[in-house]
Amino acid sequence: MGIMTEAATAVLEYLFAVGYKYISSAHDAKNIGSGRVMQKIGMTEYQTIPDFIFDKDGRVIEKVCYKISKEEWLAKNKIK
Repeated sequence: MGIMTEAATAVLEYLFAVGYKYISSAHDAKNIGSGRVMQKIGMTEYQTIPDFIFDKDGRVIEKVCYKISKEEWLAKNKIK
C-alpha cells in the first residue's frame, strides 16, 4: 500500500469512527493518480463536473467525484 493510500485509509477510518455516514471527494481529471487512490480505498466514481473551476491561467478544470458510505466501507474492509 502506498503512502497516499495508507493516509486516505486512515482518514476514512477516523471519519467513520467519529460518526460520518458518507464521504465524498474529488480530483482534477488530469490527476489520474488521485483517482487511483480513491478507487483503491473503495470509493466509487459518481460524477464528472466538466467546468468545475478555472485555474490561475483561466483554464477550465474538470473534476471527477467519488463517494463511499460507512456501510460500503465496512463491507469492503471485513476481516477475512
